[in-house]
Amino acid sequence: MRRLLVYCPVALGGIYDYALKQTEALAAQGVEVTLLAADSSVPGSSPKVRREASLHPEFGTGGARWQRAAHSAVRIIGNLDTLRRYIQQRNYRHVLMATYSEYGSPGWAPALRLLAARGVRFAAILHDPVRDYVVGPRWFHDWSVRSGYSYLSDVFVHEAVSREEARIPASVAVTVVPHGPYEFPAGRGGPTSAALREQWGIPEDAHVMLSFGQIRAGKNLPLVLEAMAHHPSLWLLVVGQEASAGAALVPEYQALATQLGVAERCRFLPGFVPAGEVAPYFEVADLILLTYSRHFRSASGVLNTAVQFRRPCLVSSGPGALWSLTERYGLGIRVEPDSAAAIKDGLARWLQGIPAPDWEGYVRDNSWERNAVLVTRQMFGSA
Repeated sequence: MRRLLVYCPVALGGIYDYALKQTEALAAQGVEVTLLAADSSVPGSSPKVRREASLHPEFGTGGARWQRAAHSAVRIIGNLDTLRRYIQQRNYRHVLMATYSEYGSPGWAPALRLLAARGVRFAAILHDPVRDYVVGPRWFHDWSVRSGYSYLSDVFVHEAVSREEARIPASVAVTVVPHGPYEFPAGRGGPTSAALREQWGIPEDAHVMLSFGQIRAGKNLPLVLEAMAHHPSLWLLVVGQEASAGAALVPEYQALATQLGVAERCRFLPGFVPAGEVAPYFEVADLILLTYSRHFRSASGVLNTAVQFRRPCLVSSGPGALWSLTERYGLGIRVEPDSAAAIKDGLARWLQGIPAPDWEGYVRDNSWERNAVLVTRQMFGSA
């Protein structure tokens, strides 16, 4: 029997959603999957996946920055000790980390290296291949990245990546897997798109842009607000949870919108959105904003939600899966990152009309089933 332990210390958000969909697909391939997850009230995965809620969410909110960092460090170490005990006590030989992490790895990686030396095969989903977010001195960051890879046999990426740029050691196998689309239940009995527009005061003939998910600086919303000033038919919905308690970006964006004269056409709805409430926001939208900075090199969970609702996207990012998939399937308009002028021009092109995206081709080529087949083949030697 092929047994796999999936380690996911994140309780909410894109990584957790990815882990749920992937473990369901792996179980459908006949793998006996245990999802070692954070204790949380969020729904679990398929009945075919055994879920052990024995971890603690690593990143807390509240308190000073140093307090949050110390709190996270304690939980990271505690969670990895729980992982070590699960592997040893239940004799797991294959472990999939739901995301690669280097934070504090010089302290915790040696224990996992010891298990790897004893025959445990570790793999990780490398959502963000280029690890350029530096915490602490550069030398410590570089050491941490090396340590984060030191116990791994495999990493799975969503787009081919340069080993040198991602600093992936030659000893670690790299496999490209698709990021499958997400599915959210329709809002049965809930308000219609027309009712929501009326509730939010959006005219029937307005074009609604949606920025969905974590609210953070890298999504370039100030540049979108600047571009909106040139397109009076555009309205903006910003929906999602702020990146951290200390960010307080929404008040800044609201003040900028007022300064630019577009505040009446903006609706900011900060807060976590449960899965059952996601659909109405995408149904009311005409265009999905994925205007990331040039430092974003990953796949996008929001793109894989837009697929379900067949909503085109306005995309900017660095080179990576989001950039190339948008081009390959014509999922919207790509613009140069970090430029209000480029966003303005991209919006003008969209308003003039664009070819229909190849949604069917995208879904065919980027399935969770294909993801699971490739992961299973790489880790166990067969599909």
